[in-house]
Amino acid sequence: IIRSVLSGQKTLVQALAGSGKTSTLVQIAKQMQKHQPEKRGLYLVFNKKNQIEGQTRMPSNFKVLTMDGLSYNSIDKAYRSKLTRQKKTGAMTRPGDIAHLFKVTGRDGTDGEDLSREDVVRQALQAIRNWTTSSDVDFSEANFENLELPFDETTKDLMDRMWEDIKNPAGDLRLDFNHMMKIWALTNPDFANTPYAQTDGRVDVIFVDEGQDLNPVFSDMLRKQGVQIVAVGDSRQAIYGFRGAVDELSKLEADVELPLTQSWRFGPEIGGFGNRFLSLLRSPLKVIGGGKKGTIMDAGSMEDPDAILTRSNGGALAAIIDEQEKGRIVGVDANFQREMNEFLDSVNALRFGN
Repeated sequence: IIRSVLSGQKTLVQALAGSGKTSTLVQIAKQMQKHQPEKRGLYLVFNKKNQIEGQTRMPSNFKVLTMDGLSYNSIDKAYRSKLTRQKKTGAMTRPGDIAHLFKVTGRDGTDGEDLSREDVVRQALQAIRNWTTSSDVDFSEANFENLELPFDETTKDLMDRMWEDIKNPAGDLRLDFNHMMKIWALTNPDFANTPYAQTDGRVDVIFVDEGQDLNPVFSDMLRKQGVQIVAVGDSRQAIYGFRGAVDELSKLEADVELPLTQSWRFGPEIGGFGNRFLSLLRSPLKVIGGGKKGTIMDAGSMEDPDAILTRSNGGALAAIIDEQEKGRIVGVDANFQREMNEFLDSVNALRFGN
């Protein structure tokens, strides 16, 4: 993998769980700094936690940025001011209020059922959201998948007016990160000449971690940069579908595709069990357990576990309560703790009307 990147090839790495995706990118960057010190790169990640980790590990020839942060800090500050204002004072979100503002009326849906004016508003906003994560320049029928609102001149006129309000710093409708990324994408940005990236007008290579979670709008911007792309990820670990991600990893143009399959999180026993699921997913890759020996246990048979993994926040809360009832002290990730505190504050506000 390192040889491929140092030779200048656009490289796609399909990396399985625990195989050292980030460590591999760090080693590539260090080798590049040693053998090609004139080159400068961007390392793009999905969240602040990964950015902070990357900043402590990546050598000085790479700038580590989140994708949202890159777009947020690159668009006109008036949009950032609108986002800040709406966090303090709120935005217009009730479908009835929006329908009144834009003079929306009910109409027939594509399935023959009546759509109320609130339904029209909800589906028009969803179509706009679908468009913001796409690589499309204009609204189209493709933005209406699983929606009953017909795409015609009436709908397009409504969406145009809504989008103008979203973009308007003094507008009433909510502006979010998807909107801001689309606004930036439509300017056909050059990452190298983005002041926030601090690359002094030069980017020779872009590293993308968790490439399976790219959405089409950002993937399209990457393609237009005209520089070497190194994307690392696992198509079977996509978690950002709610942001419009559709496994763009496999669609990225690459000179070479390479596997990274040896995992250091577990040994061959757990690796073999995991391969059953990879087979069900029809993965062409199989994981090699290179870590400590593990034991497969029957569901519910483990007593006093050191760590519990859950699929949802609700499952995590249930597990926490169960362990606390056993008299055990439970620790959680700092981000999860903050999210749960905010959730409980919202619950209390609803209960007590404040």
